[in-house]
Amino acid sequence: MFWNNSRLWWIWLFLGGLCCPTTQLAQSAFQEEVRSYNHEQSLLRQGQAYLRAHRYEVGLEKLNQLLLEFPEHAEGHYLRGNAYYYLKQREPACTDWRKACDLGQCYGWTFATFERVCEDPS
Repeated sequence: MFWNNSRLWWIWLFLGGLCCPTTQLAQSAFQEEVRSYNHEQSLLRQGQAYLRAHRYEVGLEKLNQLLLEFPEHAEGHYLRGNAYYYLKQREPACTDWRKACDLGQCYGWTFATFERVCEDPS
């Protein structure tokens, strides 16, 4: 017989040698992406929880950490703007809300608050 078990084993070994490193790299990249996403969501949720508990300084620290690592996080900018607003820091609040709008997190309430607080000089 032309295809005996020995040859099949060598073919399997050869193909496994080509496929496994690629598969392992893809799996490793996927796992790293999941870890990054979980870390990002953890920081965001911690920031939200502290803001809800009226612990604005601690929430601001978590959101600062989030935005240091993920600077294009629209919801992070929006929430940090809220934290600044509650801490009576109007300028940084407006800057973050503007950035959130630029990144696509500009819904009705955000836009109305932005116009009322940031565009009104009084």
